[in-house]
Amino acid sequence: MTNFYTKHVFVCENVRAEGERVSCGRSGSIQLLASLKKKMKDLSIESKVRIQRAGCLDRCELGPVQVSYPEGRWFSLKTEEDVDTFLKYYIQSEQIQKIEHLIIKENQ
Repeated sequence: MTNFYTKHVFVCENVRAEGERVSCGRSGSIQLLASLKKKMKDLSIESKVRIQRAGCLDRCELGPVQVSYPEGRWFSLKTEEDVDTFLKYYIQSEQIQKIEHLIIKENQ
């Protein structure tokens, strides 16, 4: 079997109408997705990791949320600093202990 990517990260971009349940798209995920893609390209790692938008991932109150496969690990990246930390310590080097604060726990 051929693995095209080492990781596949889905970024929720769901946008709900005003007055409805909170949504990741209204919490900054659209801008974070653009930032992730640009920074990955700048680091020349976009061919190893696929980052793409997703519809609702149903963890809206923790958003904006992302889920990465093959691990099935959930994240909440909210700032540019979070994006930089995610790329440096998860995508590039797998230093999970340095990104624990970005990981969404099972019981959340």
